[in-house]
Amino acid sequence: MDIDVTLRKNIIKGLLVDIIADEDKETVKLTRGYVANVLSKENNKKGIRVELSNGKRGRVYSIPSKDDIKRENFKFYNIFFFLPKIYSVWNQTERKYMIIHHMNQAMGRTEKTALLFTDKEKAKAFIKGTMYEGKDFAIREINRNKPIPDNFKTLDVDYFRIDGERKLSFERLIEWEQYFKNMR
Repeated sequence: MDIDVTLRKNIIKGLLVDIIADEDKETVKLTRGYVANVLSKENNKKGIRVELSNGKRGRVYSIPSKDDIKRENFKFYNIFFFLPKIYSVWNQTERKYMIIHHMNQAMGRTEKTALLFTDKEKAKAFIKGTMYEGKDFAIREINRNKPIPDNFKTLDVDYFRIDGERKLSFERLIEWEQYFKNMR
């Protein structure tokens, strides 16, 4: 079932979409991301204009199906769990990985969240301009000789955010890491 991407009511904040970014109009290259802001005020036959969470702007070309998302997630996690290096933010004053207390408005609760990054540059870009940019915090490689959650088990983590986009519960990360490691 295809969703009509020309109707403003079908495009909401947080929706995963494929857009043709403004800078990719000539090549018609698709960019996948989550809608941060809906820029169009009304319906548009060329597609609703949005801004993604990564800052890219353009018109929605399509909305991926559940099967597309499952395939993309499988591919991402199959690669992620075998990365030789994964990074997090290290609090040098407290000598432990940083935990963010994130208020989940929808659930009405605070979630203790650890940050994971697939590369050092993504981590640097994520903390740039925040209160975590400075001498008290450093981007640090986690120990890959043990399961990812073991690096954080003394910190009472509820969730992990990967590259600021994907969110997994502590339990789900344990489950999926074991699943993918057992596949090989």
